[in-house]
Amino acid sequence: MAAAAEAGADASAAAAPEPPLPGAGESLNLLTKWWFYALLFFVIYAFTVAVHLYFDYKLWQRQTEEAAAAAARAPASAPAAASSSAGSGDQAAASSGDASAPSDSKKSQ
Repeated sequence: MAAAAEAGADASAAAAPEPPLPGAGESLNLLTKWWFYALLFFVIYAFTVAVHLYFDYKLWQRQTEEAAAAAARAPASAPAAASSSAGSGDQAAASSGDASAPSDSKKSQ
Protein backbone atom coordinates (compact mmCIF):
# COMPACT_ATOMS: atom_id res chain seq x y z
CA MET A 1 0.00 0.00 0.00
CA ALA A 2 2.91 2.33 0.70
CA ALA A 3 4.23 1.62 -2.79
CA ALA A 4 0.90 2.65 -4.30
CA ALA A 5 0.95 5.89 -2.33
CA GLU A 6 4.45 6.65 -3.55
CA ALA A 7 3.45 5.88 -7.14
CA GLY A 8 0.49 8.23 -6.81
CA ALA A 9 2.70 10.98 -5.42
CA ASP A 10 5.13 10.60 -8.33
CA ALA A 11 2.29 10.72 -10.84
CA SER A 12 0.82 13.86 -9.29
CA ALA A 13 4.24 15.55 -9.25
CA ALA A 14 4.80 14.70 -12.91
CA ALA A 15 1.36 15.92 -13.87
CA ALA A 16 1.76 19.24 -12.08
CA PRO A 17 2.14 22.01 -14.67
CA GLU A 18 5.37 23.96 -14.64
CA PRO A 19 5.14 27.71 -14.29
CA PRO A 20 5.37 29.42 -17.69
CA LEU A 21 8.57 31.19 -18.60
CA PRO A 22 8.41 34.96 -18.52
CA GLY A 23 7.68 36.37 -21.96
CA ALA A 24 6.77 32.98 -23.43
CA GLY A 25 3.28 34.15 -24.31
CA GLU A 26 4.35 37.21 -26.27
CA SER A 27 5.73 36.93 -29.81
CA LEU A 28 9.13 38.29 -30.80
CA ASN A 29 8.69 41.09 -33.33
CA LEU A 30 12.14 41.67 -34.81
CA LEU A 31 11.04 44.82 -36.61
CA THR A 32 10.86 46.60 -33.27
CA LYS A 33 14.38 45.63 -32.16
CA TRP A 34 17.31 47.94 -32.94
CA TRP A 35 19.84 45.12 -32.95
CA PHE A 36 17.94 43.40 -35.74
CA TYR A 37 18.60 46.35 -38.04
CA ALA A 38 22.25 46.52 -36.99
CA LEU A 39 22.66 42.81 -37.69
CA LEU A 40 20.84 43.13 -41.02
CA PHE A 41 23.15 45.99 -42.03
CA PHE A 42 26.29 44.00 -41.21
CA VAL A 43 25.01 40.92 -43.05
CA ILE A 44 24.25 42.94 -46.18
CA TYR A 45 27.61 44.74 -45.91
CA ALA A 46 29.52 41.46 -45.53
CA PHE A 47 27.68 39.98 -48.52
CA THR A 48 28.45 43.04 -50.66
CA VAL A 49 32.14 42.96 -49.72
CA ALA A 50 32.33 39.21 -50.42
CA VAL A 51 30.78 39.62 -53.89
CA HIS A 52 33.10 42.56 -54.65
CA LEU A 53 36.18 40.59 -53.59
CA TYR A 54 35.08 37.56 -55.59
CA PHE A 55 34.71 39.49 -58.84
CA ASP A 56 37.93 41.46 -58.21
CA TYR A 57 39.78 38.17 -57.71
CA LYS A 58 38.32 36.72 -60.92
CA LEU A 59 39.37 39.85 -62.84
CA TRP A 60 42.88 39.76 -61.34
CA GLN A 61 43.17 36.05 -62.15
CA ARG A 62 42.12 36.60 -65.78
CA GLN A 63 44.53 39.54 -66.22
CA THR A 64 47.38 37.53 -64.70
CA GLU A 65 46.69 34.60 -67.03
CA GLU A 66 46.56 36.92 -70.05
CA ALA A 67 49.85 38.56 -69.06
CA ALA A 68 51.49 35.17 -68.55
CA ALA A 69 50.20 33.97 -71.92
CA ALA A 70 51.47 37.12 -73.63
CA ALA A 71 54.87 36.73 -71.99
CA ALA A 72 55.04 33.09 -73.04
CA ARG A 73 54.14 33.89 -76.66
CA ALA A 74 56.89 36.41 -77.31
CA PRO A 75 59.76 36.28 -74.83
CA ALA A 76 62.53 37.05 -77.36
CA SER A 77 60.72 39.69 -79.44
CA ALA A 78 60.07 42.01 -76.47
CA PRO A 79 63.67 43.35 -76.14
CA ALA A 80 64.00 43.76 -79.92
CA ALA A 81 60.71 45.65 -80.13
CA ALA A 82 61.75 47.93 -77.26
CA SER A 83 65.06 48.85 -78.90
CA SER A 84 63.50 49.48 -82.31
CA SER A 85 60.73 51.66 -80.88
CA ALA A 86 63.21 53.78 -78.91
CA GLY A 87 64.84 55.11 -82.08
CA SER A 88 61.57 55.85 -83.80
CA GLY A 89 60.13 57.77 -80.82
CA ASP A 90 61.58 61.10 -82.00
CA GLN A 91 60.25 60.57 -85.49
CA ALA A 92 56.82 59.68 -84.19
CA ALA A 93 56.66 62.81 -82.01
CA ALA A 94 57.67 65.02 -84.94
CA SER A 95 55.15 63.48 -87.32
CA SER A 96 52.28 63.54 -84.82
CA GLY A 97 52.14 67.32 -84.82
CA ASP A 98 53.08 67.66 -81.16
CA ALA A 99 53.61 71.34 -80.31
CA SER A 100 56.55 70.57 -78.05
CA ALA A 101 58.41 68.63 -80.74
CA PRO A 102 60.41 70.71 -83.24
CA SER A 103 59.25 70.37 -86.79
CA ASP A 104 61.06 71.09 -90.05
CA SER A 105 58.56 73.72 -91.20
CA LYS A 106 59.10 75.84 -88.06
CA LYS A 107 62.89 75.64 -88.44
CA SER A 108 62.81 76.98 -91.97
CA GLN A 109 60.84 80.09 -91.01
